[in-house]
Amino acid sequence: MWVLFVGTTILGFSEKEVGHWTYKKWEKLYDYYKRFYNFKTKKMLYELEPTEEEQMESLEWFND
Repeated sequence: MWVLFVGTTILGFSEKEVGHWTYKKWEKLYDYYKRFYNFKTKKMLYELEPTEEEQMESLEWFND
């Protein structure tokens, strides 16, 4: 049941297509999906370097 759920909802294939797969094929496709998902979400988690304006604002308290 889990194989059918993942194949249709997460991977986007029809029930008929998933029914014809071997477990090995399902496992490979699911592994590719997990790797891509992790890559996609980690891409958004990188910290950005502060801009020059933000750096200057953080140093303003030294000028007082």
